[in-house]
Amino acid sequence: MKVWGLFINFLSLVSSFFYAYYAAYRHGDTKSQRLMFFIEILFLFDFFLSFSKTMPDPRSSAFPPITDYEQILNHYIKTNMLEHLIPLVPLQIIPMERSRQKVLYIVKLIRINRGLKNLKIMNLMKYVKQAHQERLENIIK
Repeated sequence: MKVWGLFINFLSLVSSFFYAYYAAYRHGDTKSQRLMFFIEILFLFDFFLSFSKTMPDPRSSAFPPITDYEQILNHYIKTNMLEHLIPLVPLQIIPMERSRQKVLYIVKLIRINRGLKNLKIMNLMKYVKQAHQERLENIIK
């Protein structure tokens, strides 16, 4: 489950840059539309998956995780549900004159918050440092 969370956070960041590009330049080729449709399906799957996840007990880590669906749903509604639901609405398919509906891709930029909030810079820097160190060691050999 942790790998899925990392994947969705990464996808949140990457797709936000694509959507910003599409909104700015009103991009509309069919190949990229299929890719964006696939990405939206992944986010929809993650949205429904959020209802079945366990969540840590807010009192302390000494308590077992919460598995009651009602408590998970209430917590999700109070915290991240709107942030995850609003970008799923396909506003960009509303027909507008001069292809201005593509500007509505900006709504999907809400997801960048999700990716940045969960991004741990120190972990990323450790990974980059390790990758460069391995590369230098290979060059030296």
